[in-house]
Amino acid sequence: MFGKETVIAIDDELNILSALKRLLRQENYEFLTTDDPEEVFEWLGTKKVALIISDHRMPKMEGTKVLQKSKEISPDTIRIMLTGFADLQATMDAVNIGSVWRFLTKPWDDESLKGIIREGVKYYRALEQAKFIERITEKQNEILQTFNINLEKQVEKRTEKIVELNSKIFNSLVESIQLIGAVGDTVTHSLGSHAKRVATLVKGLGSAIGLSKNDLFQTVSGAYLHELGKLSLPRDIQTAALDALTDAQKKVYETYPLESARFIRMISSLNKAADIVAQHEECLDGSGFPKGLKEDQIMFEARILKVANDYDYRLNMAPNALQATPEKILEEMAEENTIFSPVIVSAFKEYLKNSGQLEKHLYEVELSPVLLRTGMILAQDLISKNGTVLITKDTELTDDLVDSLRRHMHMHAIQKSIAVYRRSLKEREGA
Repeated sequence: MFGKETVIAIDDELNILSALKRLLRQENYEFLTTDDPEEVFEWLGTKKVALIISDHRMPKMEGTKVLQKSKEISPDTIRIMLTGFADLQATMDAVNIGSVWRFLTKPWDDESLKGIIREGVKYYRALEQAKFIERITEKQNEILQTFNINLEKQVEKRTEKIVELNSKIFNSLVESIQLIGAVGDTVTHSLGSHAKRVATLVKGLGSAIGLSKNDLFQTVSGAYLHELGKLSLPRDIQTAALDALTDAQKKVYETYPLESARFIRMISSLNKAADIVAQHEECLDGSGFPKGLKEDQIMFEARILKVANDYDYRLNMAPNALQATPEKILEEMAEENTIFSPVIVSAFKEYLKNSGQLEKHLYEVELSPVLLRTGMILAQDLISKNGTVLITKDTELTDDLVDSLRRHMHMHAIQKSIAVYRRSLKEREGA
């Protein structure tokens, strides 16, 4: 689907452009350089451009304006600001209006810059893939619409075929949603696995509460895709603990639900899912983000997603996840009744209890291989992506096994999260 991507650099200093050419000459890009903004706009109008790098202070046109106009011409092109000036406010303004994806200062670290460009191109390809899926879905819908024109004349003969075609279209859409959600796994080990667990919790809770079929589908779809916006965050924000972010970084971080929603809206049949995701970090008392909505301003389905999302984070991803228990987490969430809906928290607890997950979560936690430690015990068989059992349940992890699992993770040979018991063998024997 993807060939050699086009990358543009604009700077009024020719030595900078020469340095970028040398840096990227081994990369598989069509790399174009110029000091003229008009030439950039001409390329954007005639080529599919994956990424543009612009200096900020230039005599013909400031970089913020170059990137803002570039966004108007080619909205999906990834935009990076490169400058030797510490003009933070202008840069933050550009980030907030969506014209800049990343901000880098001169001098740069070569490997870091190459990594960021690769990451930007990967994100651009994800956007292009979503558009491709949307076109397929639209084409399938056109086929279905054409097919239905003669439906009245051939109702009995066509009924079975219509059901089959609708089923295929629906299944195709579900597979597309799961495919896009899997993009998270290709960039960070935690987002993809977290999204799958949250989607499972949302599906069970939504069914127990009695959501309609369509509302349940929209909410589960949103759960699969709710963190895609984090892929567009700068790497230092993606990897930092929330309480370690600066005020400026928090402001950028809090845009991710809207970025996720923008991505989801590329599939027109998921507009409600996009609305749900845009609100899933809001709190009843208005202390959430990105818009500080309160109580009835927040969609019911968004409140469901928030409960499931926060529960899974505290159970499997928080720094103290190994010491957490589902009962303690649910107790905390019930007490935080200005953040979470008490009705939904109560229904969620009942669902976990009735489905047997409350007991399962008490003993098991899903961890990335990078968080595994010697002495932990597998709670489930570890199966490779081709279906082979690699390590059986109840195996105690040794130093060699932990190292091997981490290597396999980097080779994408195993799943990105592994179920282990919350207590080591020694702790269990002493209990």
